[in-house]
Amino acid sequence: MEPPDQPIYIVTEFMCNEILLDYLRHGSGQELELPALVDIAAQIVFGIAYLEHEHYIHRDLEARNALVGENDIVKIANFDLAHIISEGEIFSIKWTASEAAIFDKFTIKSDVWSYGILLYQLVTYAMTNREVLDQIQRGYRIAWPKNCSDKIYDYI
Repeated sequence: MEPPDQPIYIVTEFMCNEILLDYLRHGSGQELELPALVDIAAQIVFGIAYLEHEHYIHRDLEARNALVGENDIVKIANFDLAHIISEGEIFSIKWTASEAAIFDKFTIKSDVWSYGILLYQLVTYAMTNREVLDQIQRGYRIAWPKNCSDKIYDYI
């Protein structure tokens, strides 16, 4: 498919707060209790379900790619990688399923993996990209976060 001669414009809804990652780290998101975090997680999973229904794979699902609006309404954003990743392209390892990171095999299951990591981001902050890739190749899977209830960890 040839690229269009004219740019493609995308109109998005204005989200009055910031990206979810900054909202959780520095904004009023630091004051959110577990029920509010679960609500955010549910909003994101509904977004993933919609993408899957429309036959899209996000490929870069993480807290920095979700926007927060009024009343803690969260929407998935940043669809830069919502296409086939070509050789040599850079993508975020930290939130990527091992089969996607190592073998470039992306499916909706890859987004589900990333969603699990995003859930982890809601309660803690993880390792660097290099550390994550090294650990994944050694078979490591994320540990139980200190501030995470049994039910949430089972869900993750």
